[in-house]
Amino acid sequence: MNSILLVESIEVEFNAIYESCDNAIAYATARFMEEKRLFPRYFMEADETKKTSGGLLGFIKNIFKAIGDMLSKAGAKVKSILFGSEVDHSKDNEKVNGKDGNAVENFMNNTFKSGKDLLSKAAKGELSVEDAQKFKDDCTAKAGAIGTVATSLAGMFGITKVSQKYMNKWNDELDALYKSVETEVENLETGETTMKVASTVAEEKLAKSSSKENKDAIIKQTTTIILSAMQTSTKFGLGCIEDNIKTMYAKDYIRNKLVKGEQTFTDPKALKAARKEANANVKANEKKVKDLEKETREIARASEDRDRMDKAQQKSNAKLNQALNNRYNDQDNYVNPDDLNNDDYDAYHYKTRRKKEERKAAMSNVASGIGQKFSKLRKRTQKPAKKETPQNNGETPETDESQN
Repeated sequence: MNSILLVESIEVEFNAIYESCDNAIAYATARFMEEKRLFPRYFMEADETKKTSGGLLGFIKNIFKAIGDMLSKAGAKVKSILFGSEVDHSKDNEKVNGKDGNAVENFMNNTFKSGKDLLSKAAKGELSVEDAQKFKDDCTAKAGAIGTVATSLAGMFGITKVSQKYMNKWNDELDALYKSVETEVENLETGETTMKVASTVAEEKLAKSSSKENKDAIIKQTTTIILSAMQTSTKFGLGCIEDNIKTMYAKDYIRNKLVKGEQTFTDPKALKAARKEANANVKANEKKVKDLEKETREIARASEDRDRMDKAQQKSNAKLNQALNNRYNDQDNYVNPDDLNNDDYDAYHYKTRRKKEERKAAMSNVASGIGQKFSKLRKRTQKPAKKETPQNNGETPETDESQN
């Protein structure tokens, strides 16, 4: 494979990594914007405190996971490219223009450091939309200020190899940042109330001069802006590393020792390995599809369940107001007749229905898997149809005995 095709191949692979991150973040953001509660309920189960994966913390965790996956995949790609290549040392001192690796590292470090402080403030409702937007604009301006510098091919190669350590470091910082924000948010809650309805305490503490709805909207907006800036900055940093790699390939300074795509056409072992990798990718995608389908079912059930709970609570409130009005002469509480006709909430019914639906989905998956296996088996056992020959046109040729 020539250097031009190889550069294009690298660009396609990195773009696929970026696109995967973009899709994951878009999905997480859409779910977050639809949520009504920033701080989902805590509940006790088997002597352990568990919390839902939604809300503000769930959103931040999903975004960091998407960015972390992008860093991990890009790091693995850089490692496979550089350590699977041979270097033309006769060109070590040849000068080229490339992205300033040190400037990129400083930019990323500062972005994560500033993002950590601002994200903690945003999660607590202490950051204005204007300040969040200023951080995003500053990141864009600083990234645009990073230009190209003249360096030797050997120097570019060395900086690019070290960049893999940067990626691991940035990934670790994402984990530390999430834990820090998680602690900040959980510190908003106090006492045993955390075990019951943590959102009540947190939301009351977040409410200042504005209404709860306005405060929640500001928290959602500022958090989304900060995380978007961090994602864009990370993509920029990876793009700079990608550009330097493509420059070295374009100059024929590094070459693949063995291009996997070409090898599969000539080496049966390489073809077998490629087939195995393709099957593994298909299975991984199928698992992701099942996980997403399960999440979709859970969201639909939870939405219906919450609606039933709210209506049951309205009925309970209406009955209480009615009882107060009947008991005391000085009470005139509002009672909505429609609320009195709401159904009671039956937790056992919804738990049972959930188990039945998940069992049905599991049986469907098993049936689908069996059907696929039978389909493969049928294809393997089918014999090709007998071809007609020009001599007999598909008829049984006559023997000497039949001619007599």
